[in-house]
Amino acid sequence: MENITGLAIARQLPEETCFIFTTAYLDYALEGFELDAVDYLHKPFAYSRFQTAIFKALRRLRLDEAVDDNRYILVKQDYNNVSIPLAEILYIEAMEGYVKIYRENGDCTVSRMILKNIGSQLPEQDFIRIHRSFIVQKSKIKSFNKREIELRTGKLLPIGRLYSNEVTSILLPKP
Repeated sequence: MENITGLAIARQLPEETCFIFTTAYLDYALEGFELDAVDYLHKPFAYSRFQTAIFKALRRLRLDEAVDDNRYILVKQDYNNVSIPLAEILYIEAMEGYVKIYRENGDCTVSRMILKNIGSQLPEQDFIRIHRSFIVQKSKIKSFNKREIELRTGKLLPIGRLYSNEVTSILLPKP
């Protein structure tokens, strides 16, 4: 930008403004955070890192506390950004550096990211990791035992040995 810096612009913004710095220069990171930047992305940065910054901004704006029907995740599929309402997600499956997001309407979105990254974008109260390769929306579960979960659609998904106790403790009603 000619004759003005991002820091100068940030100083002029109203206090409640949410902003993310993206730059090739690390020198200004500390000053950016002193201005209460949500995040500071150092170029070049990965798309997953950009997504993390966006979701931090959304949390700060408290948009993630909106009505369930209005909450969504944004993922990259091929060269497009795809918005997927959280309420439509049945489960997410990991497949060698990609995730497949299965939806109630039968659609499946494939995005190049790892399960851990997408899992960090999902609200813990609504989703549960049941296996190293699967995350499930709790409200879509019909039944479960120590080895598998049955979704309301009839789809069966395995529960990983390492996840079994945690899944049981989360899904069993508390007395």
